[in-house]
Amino acid sequence: MKTYILAQYSSKMSYQSISSKIFGFIENKFFSDKKDLLIELEEILHLQRSSVYKKVRGESALSLEEAEILCKHFRISLDDVLGLAEDKIYFDFPALYGSVSNEKEFLDPILNDLVKLKNLDPVIYYATKELPLFYYFFSMRLIAFKFHVFYNFIWRKKDEKLISFDFKKYSKDEDFKKNVSTIHELYSSLNSIEIWNTSVLDNSLNQIKYFLESGLFTRPEDSLELCNDLENLIDVLEVQINNKKKSTSGISNNKVHGSFELYNNEIAHTNNVIFVKSETRDAVYCTYDNPNFMRSISPQLCQYTENWFNKLLSNSIPITFGTLKDKMNFINQLREKLNRTRTAIQLCLKN
Repeated sequence: MKTYILAQYSSKMSYQSISSKIFGFIENKFFSDKKDLLIELEEILHLQRSSVYKKVRGESALSLEEAEILCKHFRISLDDVLGLAEDKIYFDFPALYGSVSNEKEFLDPILNDLVKLKNLDPVIYYATKELPLFYYFFSMRLIAFKFHVFYNFIWRKKDEKLISFDFKKYSKDEDFKKNVSTIHELYSSLNSIEIWNTSVLDNSLNQIKYFLESGLFTRPEDSLELCNDLENLIDVLEVQINNKKKSTSGISNNKVHGSFELYNNEIAHTNNVIFVKSETRDAVYCTYDNPNFMRSISPQLCQYTENWFNKLLSNSIPITFGTLKDKMNFINQLREKLNRTRTAIQLCLKN
């Protein structure tokens, strides 16, 4: 009888220990304030605050069903939480949970992620060979066009026809405009260290030419307007480089602007890789079939990615903190590529 009671007690303590590991993992990776954790646990587990307190403090254990609910909600693996498979890395791929069919379904999770990240006060490391998506949010027309490209070539169903770009459709959508503005403001408030190259505009410029030559602009003149918006964006980039801040003008205002470090690396061939580093949470984001992305909070992968970024930075040319010559060469090369494309578009419009 004593042996049976002892076994029960040992099993209970073991499972309470597992519960503590799950809560500790979730708190460290997703919350900077324990109060926010408790509030969310109430909603997820449909429990009263007192019951949540007992589980978090280890006074009562999670049931298997509750552990499953938490893992599904936070998209984490028990193997990862308990360290049962140190030789494996787990990724969360949101596209598997339902295909995106429009810009709202794509924007909502990005907006939620940015709100959570802002509370962690992180540093964003961003390595890319094309213009980071967040910079298109500077212009309503640019991001609308980008989403239209995504719709036609990523989100569109096979039986649906290609749709011409009509900016009026987006400019009249107040929810879209509000989300774009909020996301731009949130990303601009985050500190980032970014590694680009002088080919970052190539993809967008090629898309503009392709849509024009394929007759996919409702107003062909929008192709030139997009070039003008990209020119304005380059001007903003130059200001950010000089200010070392994500400000859109040289004059300070009441908005919070994150610090900005830009590096140029012409030899590293990489897809979009984002490393989020903070005191309470690290994460790696990597595009798979752009704009869809995979995400991992694996400690091993985060450490590997941080080391990779450090190596990449040591072999890159500093633009923000570099010489005036390096700054102007980088900006001028972007402008030259844009001007060549604009000239080609002007000729196409005349014919």
